[in-house]
Amino acid sequence: MRGSLASITACAVLLAFAPPAGADEAKKAAKQHFNDGVKLYKNDDFTGALAEFLKAYELKPHHAVLYNIANCQKNLEDYAPALMNFREYLEEGGDKIPAGRRKEVGKSIDELLELLSQVTLTSNVEGAVVLIDGKEIGTTPHP
Repeated sequence: MRGSLASITACAVLLAFAPPAGADEAKKAAKQHFNDGVKLYKNDDFTGALAEFLKAYELKPHHAVLYNIANCQKNLEDYAPALMNFREYLEEGGDKIPAGRRKEVGKSIDELLELLSQVTLTSNVEGAVVLIDGKEIGTTPHP
């Protein structure tokens, strides 16, 4: 009896740590999208590369992909999202990002800050949708 309970416990533990069904397929698809994005980026097709990197990140989020997304956005002159993604890359990557890359991204952030203006929005309406250039960037907090 005790042996079968140990076997059930072992199975339950293995199931708890097993990757979800389809995880391997998602990882494989994400890698393909990422590789396609790299090829497109090397050919200066930043729009196509961005689409591939976004799909890769959607399937298998990883901080390194944010670096590629931000670079595409920067090249497409979509500066605000590029800035946000570079910052998120640094935050998510933390100590995993080599010092040289961290310095490079810091320089890119400084360049983007020179190209952008900062706006302070005050609202007396809670939950109002805020759009910039037709893109939703968030909602207003409660007053």
